[in-house]
Amino acid sequence: MKLATYNIHFGVGRDGRCDLARALDAVRDVDIIGLQEVDSHWDRSGNVDQVELIRELMPEHDLAYGPGVEVVKRDAATGDVVRGRRRRSGNVVLSRYPILTARNFPLPKYGAAGPKLDIQKALIEVSVDTPLGPLRVYNTHLCHLSEEQRALQLAFLLDIHRRARLEGAPLSGTHPKDASFASEPVLAPVPDNAVLLGDLNLLPSGQAYDLLAGATGNRWTRVPRLGGFVDAWVAAGRDEQIGIGQGEIDGATSGDRTRRIDYCFVGESLADRVEAIEVRYDAEGSDHYPVVVTMA
Repeated sequence: MKLATYNIHFGVGRDGRCDLARALDAVRDVDIIGLQEVDSHWDRSGNVDQVELIRELMPEHDLAYGPGVEVVKRDAATGDVVRGRRRRSGNVVLSRYPILTARNFPLPKYGAAGPKLDIQKALIEVSVDTPLGPLRVYNTHLCHLSEEQRALQLAFLLDIHRRARLEGAPLSGTHPKDASFASEPVLAPVPDNAVLLGDLNLLPSGQAYDLLAGATGNRWTRVPRLGGFVDAWVAAGRDEQIGIGQGEIDGATSGDRTRRIDYCFVGESLADRVEAIEVRYDAEGSDHYPVVVTMA
């Protein structure tokens, strides 16, 4: 089974051309995909609903959308509000396997002042019935402004992860008087195993990374937490700190190939099922490169 995380930059490649199909071509063979920066009705991406376009372009995948931004849409020429449309931007999960449930959470933010733009980020959680068993898939895009805000968002994310099984599925139990809530088959329990996909906007040398990967022990070894996450890059036998401060590096996911900021983390109980990981540098449809993990 293949997993991928890919910030598609609303389909705009490093050549400045917006071509959503070109971006998706880089991950068509992947089973479960976390996409970030997916637009609906923005001038910058042709005023199309990219979520519906992705459904058309990837019909073999189920889809769940979790916008972080949903704001008014105005006509570019007149400034008038466009009724029935709002600009949305956020995260999409695509899966060849059925998506059984989905939840979306806005992440904490400070609100930037002055010439800085702070964007409402979100975390989408889906439950998927996969060949490896039931799986919780998280997909997110963390703040680009500060390590402090990223740490705040990660603490919130990890709390959601820890609480998920105790909270149960979106429909839990039965209603004593209204059978319509149980008209569909009873939802399966929340899966034990989880993965986290996303543009995390952090480096493996930072403190925010420690919140996910665990504290460092003797001789720069990680101590992953029970029920926590392991960086799939490391689980595949790659060097966590490779290339830091060395310019262009193999393993970088940013368009300039100098930073590893897009990640797939797997639950610690899944770490030994990671067989391989790759960054697809032939992808041209975004200002990021997709990261693809093979699990067995």
